[in-house]
Amino acid sequence: MLKPITLGIYSFIIMAGGVFGFVKAHSLPSLIMSSVFGILLALCALGMLKKVRYSFVAAQILTSVLFGFFTYRYFLKMQFMPAGMIALLSLATLAVLSTKKQSELKHTN
Repeated sequence: MLKPITLGIYSFIIMAGGVFGFVKAHSLPSLIMSSVFGILLALCALGMLKKVRYSFVAAQILTSVLFGFFTYRYFLKMQFMPAGMIALLSLATLAVLSTKKQSELKHTN
């Protein structure tokens, strides 16, 4: 249950960041891309709740793309806000998505 909730919060932050970027810097690409990624991530979170088979993998791929993009932007400008913060949030979300429950781990005897 933690993974879909974390992904839902992350998708909201991505969408809010795009709106903030549009309001502050009149960046239409920021608004469009954050809306696309935010909606796709929210759909993945809903898919995880409904146990849709590929929503988990799609969420990891989308989050990895965002992590790569914002890490690149951070090293390009060397400013923590907003690129560094979103890169760290993406990494934390990937960490949560990559964890397995104790019951999912294989026990070797």
